[in-house]
Amino acid sequence: MKMVMRPRGGFRVSDVTRVERSRAIAAVAQITANEASEDFVRMNLQQNIVLMSTSKSEHANQYAAVGRIDIRGTAHKLGAYEAAPHGTVKSVIRGVPLEETSQEILDNVVHKHNLTALQANQISKTRSVIIAFEGH
Repeated sequence: MKMVMRPRGGFRVSDVTRVERSRAIAAVAQITANEASEDFVRMNLQQNIVLMSTSKSEHANQYAAVGRIDIRGTAHKLGAYEAAPHGTVKSVIRGVPLEETSQEILDNVVHKHNLTALQANQISKTRSVIIAFEGH
């Protein structure tokens, strides 16, 4: 599973070291250093995002719940979400009520006229949801 973390409020991932980023993310996700060493962290400096790859669904859920990281004594907001799996395309639905669960959203999207929707994930604590569809 791949997670995308997008900084908010002007924080640039290139302004801190890889070690600082990795430790800060693992700490706020409540994943031990030993467990986090099984996950793969990389940056896309051009897009200013952190990409997390993990084979453990519990780690993916913990990374997706990250809303901020603390680095050098400063809290930085992040938006975190699961990247679309291989063989899928994604779309964003905006204006979804915050109280809707991923399952409720998916139930509303998957019906006999639209059988290719696979997954629905709220983008952090926003009113936007990413829907993964079968296809290329």
